[in-house]
Amino acid sequence: MRGLFLQEMYKFHKPEYIILGLDFWWFNDAFRQPSIFPRHLNDGTKVGFSKADKTLRWLWSGKVDLSTLYNIINNDKILNQYSDYDNLGFNAIRTSDGFMADGSYLYSKALIGIEPSWDVKFSNTFSRIHDGNRRFEYGDELSSSRIKTFFKIVNFINGHGTKIVLIIPPVSNAVFSEMNKYHYSYVNQLRQFISRQKIENYDFSKNAFLN
Repeated sequence: MRGLFLQEMYKFHKPEYIILGLDFWWFNDAFRQPSIFPRHLNDGTKVGFSKADKTLRWLWSGKVDLSTLYNIINNDKILNQYSDYDNLGFNAIRTSDGFMADGSYLYSKALIGIEPSWDVKFSNTFSRIHDGNRRFEYGDELSSSRIKTFFKIVNFINGHGTKIVLIIPPVSNAVFSEMNKYHYSYVNQLRQFISRQKIENYDFSKNAFLN
């Protein structure tokens, strides 16, 4: 299944390069992948009853103030006391914690100290590893079906003449060390598989600068 994002993008833009980040859990059958991703049906340009109802309830409770709502309605450059980024969504507009206009996600509450991090000393991540869930499901073999999907995406991009750079993102050395105590053989298989591809690739998953 080709990515909907790629299909839509190529309708109006052909990039020279695409950097494709490969999270290891995508290649594990034990990590359930939904067959469809209906989030794109949530059209942000349309206002329905559910959106209006939630907005009114948030205004009533004080979760959203009138100045935030005013900026959204007027589509102004949205500023707050923490940053001058363009942000998307009520929470992001108030604190810069959330999606920005370029599609990236900023965890400003943890970075600025508005709220404590949910993963202090990787406590949450270690819990997921110990329990084998929430993207850290155990696995001994690479998923053949996910490999096929990977090649479909690569071939689709190549078919449009775009150069690909593959990246396996880094994890903390502490997290990587903890994973080695459990059944994650498929992760090393993935690293070897990517290294054999005749595509520019970089493996940052091990010996990261994060401790």
